[in-house]
Amino acid sequence: MHKLTFLTDGAGAHPLFNGVQRVVVACLTEPQIDSVAGAVTVRTEGFSASFSGVELRRGQKEIVLTLLPAD
Repeated sequence: MHKLTFLTDGAGAHPLFNGVQRVVVACLTEPQIDSVAGAVTVRTEGFSASFSGVELRRGQKEIVLTLLPAD
């Protein structure tokens, strides 16, 4: 069984209609991270997500993806 925990912060007054400002994904195994030219893919058991136009920063026990301003 895969154990993932998700925590989200809404970007506005309504958490569904105004978008998401932040998503925290906690997992038991270290994810695989692939980063090529501003596109990042995060994979772990039971979860996979791809992002474009982001900056990747790795901490001691965290991986932070920050959305870059649109051109």
